[in-house]
Formats: sequence, C-alpha cells, structure tokens
Amino acid sequence: MQERDLFIQEYIPFILKTISNILNKYIETENSEEFIIGMEAFNESIDKYDDSRGSFICFSSVVIKNKIIDYIRKEKSNNKIMYIDEYDDSQCGSNYQNEINKFNENLSMQMELMDLKNKLWEFKITLDDLVKDSPKHEDTRNNAIRVARFIQENTNIKEKLYLDRKLPYTHIISEYNSSRKFLDRNKKFIVATVLILDSNLETLKSYIYDAERRASFDI
Repeated sequence: MQERDLFIQEYIPFILKTISNILNKYIETENSEEFIIGMEAFNESIDKYDDSRGSFICFSSVVIKNKIIDYIRKEKSNNKIMYIDEYDDSQCGSNYQNEINKFNENLSMQMELMDLKNKLWEFKITLDDLVKDSPKHEDTRNNAIRVARFIQENTNIKEKLYLDRKLPYTHIISEYNSSRKFLDRNKKFIVATVLILDSNLETLKSYIYDAERRASFDI
C-alpha cells in the first residue's frame, strides 16, 4: 500500500493537469472536490487497468475525465452518466505521448526497485541503507562497479556470495587485488550491483552500463 501511495503522489501533477484541461481552470489540491474525485479516479484506474486497454496514462486520463464529467452532470441534476467501459483509445491525443513514456519508465523503475528490495533483504540490506552507504565520489563508485562486475562474472565467487549472503572478502582480495578497507566501505553498493547485473532488472542495469561506458571513456 505504501508503494501505491507513493506512486499516486508522484502523479499528482498529471492528475491536476488532466482535471485542469477538462475544466479549463486552475485546480487547487486543497478544498477541491474535483481534485478528490481525480485522485479517486486515478486510484481506481490502477485497479481496473489491463494491457488490453492500451497505455495506462491514456486510460487513466479517460477515467479521470469520465468521473469529472459525471460529477459536473450530477451537480447540474443531469442523469446522463459516462462510464469507464466507454473508454476509447481515440480519446487520447498525441499530447499524451510524453506522459506515456514517462509513466512507462517510472512504472518499470518502481517494479524493479521492489524486486531489488526483496533481493537485498536476503542480505539484510534495505534500500535506505543502499542510498546512505553508496559511494558519493565517481571514481570510488566506478571502482566498486568493477569489483561487482568481477564477482558477477566469476562463478565461484558469485556462488559463495549467494551461499554466505555476504562478500567473500578473502577470495576477492586474492583474485582481484582489492583492499579489505575498500570492500568494507562499499560492500552494500557492491552487493546491490552484483544482484542487478545478475538479474533481468533491465532499467537498473542501464544505469550501471552507462556508468561503465563513461568510465571507459575516462581511461
């Protein structure tokens, strides 16, 4: 539930923009019945969405539109109501393409972070730990990624990592010539990077690949 709440909070600007476009006026988040309806509609669209309805952003925008129009008509004592089942892809214009792309990227990231969170938990690492203890200096981060890449590509060391649920310091020091001090300072980031590289978390992998490419250009 916490993840859903965070997800909805992230898309409040989209919800406000959708309502504003429908009503052609600025919408406040406080003391606004339209905003409450828009939030409820977005939450409902998460429950009702499936791939057959096309892009989620387009679908949710139509759900919000229908709910707002329904509210306005009820306010005017008009009994004609539009329903979600009347959803039609043609109601979405090309202006939604950027929102669709952004949503897909964010959704992919949210799902992958949840997967990574579960993987890290087996090593007693939280996402908060990872953020707090990740190397801040680019050179340190690049060196930690190189160590993680070495572990991921070395079957014996990787298997020992998964078996013991901790970095096999002795093997890494002897075979990669890394210092124990460096490994100890960056162990959580290294473990997380190995888990990402050794997974199908493609969005998160892309960040590592980008860092490796930048590092190779600096050599």
